Amino acid sequence: MRVNDSFMLHSGKRIAELANRLETRWLVPTCSYQEVRAEIVSFLKPIHYSNRLWVRTIYLNNDSHDVPWDLNIKVRKYLAAPMTGPFSVPKGNWTLETKVTHHGEIIQKHKSRRSLPLADILKHYEKLNTLCHLKQEDTTACPLNNPLRPFLAVEYHREHFIYHQPEGYLRVTLDRDIKFWHQIDEDTWIPLGSENGVRIEIKCDPHLITSPLFRRFTKALIHLTAVPIISKRYAALNRLTSWQRSLIPLPFYETPHEEFAASFSVIPSQAPSLSAKLFKLFKKPYKGYRLDPKRHWMSEWSMVCLYLKGNRRINLYGDSCRKVRDRHAVPQSFRHDSTQRQEIKGGEYIIVPTLLTQCMNTHKPYGALMRYKRQFWVRSKTERTYKISVNRFFHCATQRYLTGLDIRYAGSATDRLSGGSRAIAKEMKNLVSVIRKQFTDLHSTRHLLNSFTIDQQENEIYPILKVMNSWMSARRRRVKG
Repeated sequence: MRVNDSFMLHSGKRIAELANRLETRWLVPTCSYQEVRAEIVSFLKPIHYSNRLWVRTIYLNNDSHDVPWDLNIKVRKYLAAPMTGPFSVPKGNWTLETKVTHHGEIIQKHKSRRSLPLADILKHYEKLNTLCHLKQEDTTACPLNNPLRPFLAVEYHREHFIYHQPEGYLRVTLDRDIKFWHQIDEDTWIPLGSENGVRIEIKCDPHLITSPLFRRFTKALIHLTAVPIISKRYAALNRLTSWQRSLIPLPFYETPHEEFAASFSVIPSQAPSLSAKLFKLFKKPYKGYRLDPKRHWMSEWSMVCLYLKGNRRINLYGDSCRKVRDRHAVPQSFRHDSTQRQEIKGGEYIIVPTLLTQCMNTHKPYGALMRYKRQFWVRSKTERTYKISVNRFFHCATQRYLTGLDIRYAGSATDRLSGGSRAIAKEMKNLVSVIRKQFTDLHSTRHLLNSFTIDQQENEIYPILKVMNSWMSARRRRVKG
């Protein structure tokens, strides 16, 4: 077989068993590991594939984050012991895994796996048109802005548990001791920290969500005070974003009591490639705007947004969270699609169920969304900085997506600029005009997200509200008792 042929989609027996799968992820405290394992073993069978229980995974991407949301490209190796010292990439064969997400009434994920020499894999993804063979305009931007390379790495200890009967297949993985790295240069990796907690990841045939087994698992999640969590890839991206923010001081904000922003709805099929196209547009100076020379990268992150009564929400970034109070948007006079809006954010802290209970005691949760965001910064000729973000919200109950573009003033490189609000408004208007001329399918919006969020219902597919409200009620009863 030629090397290029090996990169075509391929399904083996084990992958076929999980081809049309539903996947949910949960986090429980590290101290609960033995209890968690005992709970799972009580109704699922442990599977011991080998003595290599440590997984080292490298995600391929580039600094412009061209790999679409619906495509995951990684190489994986199984080892007998965890790594000590700096991050290293063992030579030899690695398992190349590509995963494509398909959208419908049930979100489905299709995998392909292939064992190949790592050098061959990396050589293939150095081609700028490497994603073009997918021929799916709704899932890929082609060609790439930059070649793909080893970008993020994760190592963790994994155990498998399965239920495999004629009525369906369910697999649970228990991941712990999770560590993250980012490659900033060839063979130069920086640590991004460790995750606090144990991950429970559930993958099953979609029709099993109505089974007594899945309901029993939901009860176990309630007992274990589990909270929903993003994927390990996005947990690594969140840490990378935090590290990037630490490199550059925040810009000076000229108008602390005003926020300048413009929001647009984006056709879902175009959203995955929009960030890459926008990034490419401003890589060279264009119509008076260019990539911010001090923030010349694309930033990507994700969270679970838990919406509470009283215009509040809790952002779950993985093993950390933040409380946010959102003030209502007020239209700006200078532009009909721009708004004045303010979020009051609390500090970020490690997720502890008792702290979440305190937040939800006074403000009841009513909705949950998965949020994915890609953003970069451009500078104007006056050295003001504007943030361009492409957002995707996934509705955990209705299985629908809402996608949008957000443009906002982020600050200036100096506190000596003149013009204030009037100058910012003029530059915002010009920047919005530049983008809308290039992307004519954008439509102004201000209130879609709110109506999208409240269209929530209890649901067995992603039972986030059910699990969290139930364990919160149980904790309250114990405190009163």
